[in-house]
Amino acid sequence: MPLIKKKLSPTKTREILLQALYQKEISDISNTNLINQFKKSYREFDISEVAEKLKGIYKNNDTLNKSITDNSSIEIKSIGEIEISILRQSIFEFENSDIDYPIVINEAVKLAKKFGQEDSYRFINGVLDSYIAAK
Repeated sequence: MPLIKKKLSPTKTREILLQALYQKEISDISNTNLINQFKKSYREFDISEVAEKLKGIYKNNDTLNKSITDNSSIEIKSIGEIEISILRQSIFEFENSDIDYPIVINEAVKLAKKFGQEDSYRFINGVLDSYIAAK
């Protein structure tokens, strides 16, 4: 009998996606190997949504980076790996879901407070607010 996998909460999905994006950012691992690694690590969960979003973010990486650059006073190469991953993930979510902007921004700020550099949540909030204002 096949194992029924648990569905991830939206918050846990974002956390795992952030971990995957960060790992991809700091290593040369392929999307396929990265997804397989996370499937093994989270074998009791259905991570298909994480895998889909990861592929979508890397397919649209140039567009996401341009959106970040257009709404930040800091050059993209100077933004930390965690922070750039949170920004890509959030902007991708703005463009590919019907979740209210304040919810996405709030979740991004929580991720930045939990995983990012001290006070990086302010930078994340500012870039995302600027992005929304420009839409």
